[in-house]
Amino acid sequence: MSETLASGSSSDTRIRDLLRQMIRKEQGAFVPLPRALLASCMLSHDIHLLGAINSILDMPDYVGTISPKLEFRHILSFKMRYCERCITDDPKSEWADRRYAAGWDFGRWFLLNYNKKLFQPSDVMTMRQWLAQFYHKSGPDIRACIARTVLAEILRERDVRLLFSDWEKLSELRQALQTALAQKSRFM
Repeated sequence: MSETLASGSSSDTRIRDLLRQMIRKEQGAFVPLPRALLASCMLSHDIHLLGAINSILDMPDYVGTISPKLEFRHILSFKMRYCERCITDDPKSEWADRRYAAGWDFGRWFLLNYNKKLFQPSDVMTMRQWLAQFYHKSGPDIRACIARTVLAEILRERDVRLLFSDWEKLSELRQALQTALAQKSRFM
């Protein structure tokens, strides 16, 4: 994979070429997407490539062609890492999401899959821990984004709000919840 990305062409061209390799149809059906290639791309540090991979993982038709199947916890892990990168770096890219878009997209993706019952309880705890750590280590601008996007989106669901009830006991996280709930109520 690194050889594919190390070519002399522009990042955009390399990503398009890689996507053509990954997403192909033969006789009207998607060709199986090799998990090893996808997993290798998921470990990249190239935010543009990560954005392209994130788009693939948002499309059920493509995810269903991954062979052998990619475990859902690996997708969650990638999504958290990608979201954190985008919120932190606020990339200006054709492929990667800007700060606020990444937060809203992660929140919507989480809720969609939570409602489909695709998460194991340990997945939800992993996401909560990641979100708390990300919030704790971030400055005011990043914290505001996390609260106004990811948290505001996922706290729309009463069941999910209950999962975050212990945050009320910690002043820093209580502030995040209050900001998120205030943001959520503005759009309801």
